[in-house]
Amino acid sequence: MGDYFKAGERYANRLGEYEVIEVKTPTLTIRYCETNRLQEVEEELQERIVRNLKRETDLANRPPEVKRAAERPRTARRKRAKFEGFAPEDFLEKAGGTGWRAKTGLGGFIADELAVRTGDDFDSWAPSRQQAVYITSPDLCGVEHVADSAEFFVSASLAGLNFGLHVRRPADTGEGMSAWDRLLGALSDDESLAATLNDALVNGLAELTWFGETWGSAERETVRGDDEGLTFDRGNAGGMDSIESLIERLQDAPQDQAMTLTIESALSTADALAAGAGVADTILELMGNLIGFYHACTG
Repeated sequence: MGDYFKAGERYANRLGEYEVIEVKTPTLTIRYCETNRLQEVEEELQERIVRNLKRETDLANRPPEVKRAAERPRTARRKRAKFEGFAPEDFLEKAGGTGWRAKTGLGGFIADELAVRTGDDFDSWAPSRQQAVYITSPDLCGVEHVADSAEFFVSASLAGLNFGLHVRRPADTGEGMSAWDRLLGALSDDESLAATLNDALVNGLAELTWFGETWGSAERETVRGDDEGLTFDRGNAGGMDSIESLIERLQDAPQDQAMTLTIESALSTADALAAGAGVADTILELMGNLIGFYHACTG
């Protein structure tokens, strides 16, 4: 880090083109060209986004035969794993059975590619009667691990495509013993990790939702970001938020019930279908950005 960005030069992320005003490793001060908005962002995250956008552009500009070759999995662990895009029937309300969830489909492709990009070992598994696939450590695959887990996921429904990171905590867990507790401990102790979460929300890369197993839909809290900072919605309540107050509320979550936290992004059904095989890169980009939170959960 520190030598990729140059002050005065222009780059782009998924919010648009920006000029680097100052390099202050591990952060950058940038100004968006269209709005003139100044923002301090994480240098490593922005470099990853710039590189991913360049790779997507290069792939889109290649001849079809070269593009098909580049889209093949780069790891030999599951040679047959491939993904050529979603079909309309993948978004129907039904109880599974679609090929995209398989180890030879998107599930296996994401696990292989995420392993290549992060250096970690990943595998995929598809829960029964759900239009979803989970990606996590091979020894944590399976429904028996779900109650206390951190896992990447992709789910499809009539509403569209959702993908990101699930973190779960069972009820009455000893303090500091669950994936949830390890994540909150890391967010409290590591300012850079908390800043990464704040940036992901403010930059619109993801939103965060958390809830207890007995909560109704109106009690679920969703935290999003915009130009003004973080905002939260919980039923009829809402307002401004900060990363510090968010962490405090998560720490105060009731111990007598299971809790779930999701950091995720989404695509409409139309956008997911139109993206073809390229939707896998969009999914992998977010998962790569969230790898620090996964590591915090798994210790």
